Amino acid sequence: MRVLLALAVCVLILGGVWRYTATLGVPATVVTTAANAVDTLPGLTVELHATAPLAPSPFGPQPEAPALALLLHGATLATAASLPAFESLHLDLPPLPRERIELLARATFPEGEGHRRHALRVRVLFHGAPLAEATAWSQAGLPLTLVLPVDLRHVQ
Repeated sequence: MRVLLALAVCVLILGGVWRYTATLGVPATVVTTAANAVDTLPGLTVELHATAPLAPSPFGPQPEAPALALLLHGATLATAASLPAFESLHLDLPPLPRERIELLARATFPEGEGHRRHALRVRVLFHGAPLAEATAWSQAGLPLTLVLPVDLRHVQ
């Protein structure tokens, strides 16, 4: 009886291993449904507002870098060579997927403004209504970096 039980266990183990190895080379089939399609959200605008003029720094680590850069997940969305103080810059975004996104804004201030602290405000608008906003203050003499997380999953 023990021999039959041991033989049955061996057959089950070998059968399971054979079935597993037989399916290794078969590619998995992907079923495309409406849930897998990417749902995008058009009509987004980013508003940038600085309390000081933005200009490239000729003595910075990258003198050819723009005064203002807006990035989405590391990809550059828009750049600006300069931005006057207390004026807003409105940028229309391409349709984005309905998911959590992170916008990164990098700004440099001119050399004459380096000893003061300045602010940069970034707002994400959906057909004029604010979805998210953040304000960051610069350290004296350093470029400013602001990260703004935005959740687009529940926007109607």
